Amino acid sequence: MVFMEHLDTRESLELMEREQVMLWGSIPSTFQMKLSLDDFERFDPADRAR
Repeated sequence: MVFMEHLDTRESLELMEREQVMLWGSIPSTFQMKLSLDDFERFDPADRAR
C-alpha cells in the first residue's frame, strides 16, 4: 500500500510508477485531476505488466 499525505497529481502518478502500483482506488475528483494532466498517457500501467 502506498499513501501520500498531500495530493500532487503528477507526483502521485510518478510514485505509482516507481512503486509499481497495479491497483488504484480513489474518489472521482482525484481520477479527473489525474486524467486531465497533459501527459497522462505517459503513465501507462500496462508497461509494468510486461
